[in-house]
Amino acid sequence: MAVMRNIPRSLVVILAFVSIVGVALLDMVVSAQLALSVYFLIPILLINHYAGRWVGIGACVASAVSWLLADLSKPSPSYGSSLVLYWNACGRLGVFLLVAMLWQRVKAHTGSLEQAVQERTASLKAEIEERMRAEAIVRDMQRAAARRERLADIGTIAAKVAHDLGNPLAGLSMQAQLLVRRAHQDGNQPLKTVVKVAEQILAETRRIDSLLLEFKDFAREQRLNLKPISLTAFLRQLAGLWQPMASARHIALVLRIPEGDHWLVADEDKLWRVFDNLVKNAVEAIDAGPGQVSIGLQPLPPETVDISVEDTGCGIPETVEVFRLFETTKADGSGLGLPIVKQIVVAHGGSIEFGAAQPHGTVFHIKLPRYMPAA
Repeated sequence: MAVMRNIPRSLVVILAFVSIVGVALLDMVVSAQLALSVYFLIPILLINHYAGRWVGIGACVASAVSWLLADLSKPSPSYGSSLVLYWNACGRLGVFLLVAMLWQRVKAHTGSLEQAVQERTASLKAEIEERMRAEAIVRDMQRAAARRERLADIGTIAAKVAHDLGNPLAGLSMQAQLLVRRAHQDGNQPLKTVVKVAEQILAETRRIDSLLLEFKDFAREQRLNLKPISLTAFLRQLAGLWQPMASARHIALVLRIPEGDHWLVADEDKLWRVFDNLVKNAVEAIDAGPGQVSIGLQPLPPETVDISVEDTGCGIPETVEVFRLFETTKADGSGLGLPIVKQIVVAHGGSIEFGAAQPHGTVFHIKLPRYMPAA
């Protein structure tokens, strides 16, 4: 049937009727007792398939009549009575009609099955499109919620910065007034008498600059410059940078990376800030040592990597929410470092979590996709 799919139906029906005549002529010519009647079924099925039930019944009748005429044309029939030939022809007609009827039932069932498959396919397509639209709406809502949350955080930071800038600015004002008074009292006094005041002004200025820089980093939307990164080289470079500081504090810096080169598509500069911050926190948590900071890499199926930073420091109290704005365990900490770290990780489509290390200390796990998911 598949071979003749591109042939016109009318031509197939004509050829089928011609083949009925051909089988009858062949039966008429051969004298041996050959079961040629079965070959009438081929054109009967073709006509039933392409021309429908009633033409198919006509083909059954034509086949039975052709078979009867072929038998009647043979000399000296071996049957006792010629009525047997008519009886056999009726039997053949019954078989042909039965086969044609069964074929029509199969065709009808196949047609209904194809229709059901098409309807189900259309339904699945509609469901997939609806789901894609729903997912797009959810993504838009998530982006809007993230923007609202960021704006709320920016408002909180702005209030915090305004508060934290009060004391340094007051101190700068006092130091500047002191410089002015000394200059008016004695314009010829040596510069070394005002060096200490100038150093204090410089220290306060640096503190303000650092606070404003962290504020801008958190408030700015994370725009990523994605490119392939060799994590093996990246983490070795990170460990090499912190090795002198760790050694000076009697801290062992251990790198655990499986053999081979492991790649990731990410923003290298922002990723560097994430892990530089985590290693810095780990070293400061141990302080003077002895202790150990471990940087680990573990590929996860199907296309994810788990990068861990573990220390043997004093750990993080359970009451501290490290990713909340201004939450810090350091006396001079701003409480913006880890929120910015989380912001960068989430922008890469990843996740960050932490827990207690054994026997003591803290371990951070950053899970990142090797390839950025579609927005």
